[in-house]
Amino acid sequence: MPGRYAVRRTVESGVRPCQLLDAVVFVPPMAHSQPPVWIGLGGNLGAVEEHLRAARLALRAVALGPLVESPLVRSAPWGPVPQPDFLNQVVGLVPRLGPEAMLARLQAVEQAHGRQREVRWGPRTLDLDLLWWPGARRTSVALVLPHPHLAERRFVLMPWAAVAPEVEVEGVGRVAALLAACTDPGPVVWHEAS
Repeated sequence: MPGRYAVRRTVESGVRPCQLLDAVVFVPPMAHSQPPVWIGLGGNLGAVEEHLRAARLALRAVALGPLVESPLVRSAPWGPVPQPDFLNQVVGLVPRLGPEAMLARLQAVEQAHGRQREVRWGPRTLDLDLLWWPGARRTSVALVLPHPHLAERRFVLMPWAAVAPEVEVEGVGRVAALLAACTDPGPVVWHEAS
């Protein structure tokens, strides 16, 4: 729902409560009646905040209206590779492209910012993931929709719930309920952008 919202709540999970930031989040009205596609943004190498800003700018170029942008979170990395913490965010948009073309565009933006795919769950300058595309299910080698790990990742669910807790991901659940049930033990905290 468009408007300005004060975010101040604690979400209980199976592992520990998660305090959501006291903040005002602006959710712009969507320009079209089509529901938004949701994309996860993240990175942990280089000028991460600048990479995320540039990614949002690139996403605006393929959107039919304004973006819905979550606040940033700082999260511990997933996987066995020692690396710096990540900054993450979730963005919603009504796209001008189809799922496969959008995936190609996201990968081009990643590459433009120095993304190298050498180690699974390794460090990266920019990571852009299609999380959910309403009405589109994919199970190809290149693209799986909804994202197969979205319900397991607090760093996705926490910022997503700040801007769209009522979103129902087909076959997975409502974002707020997924966050409440998430057992991801990795710490996730709100990050104040510089």
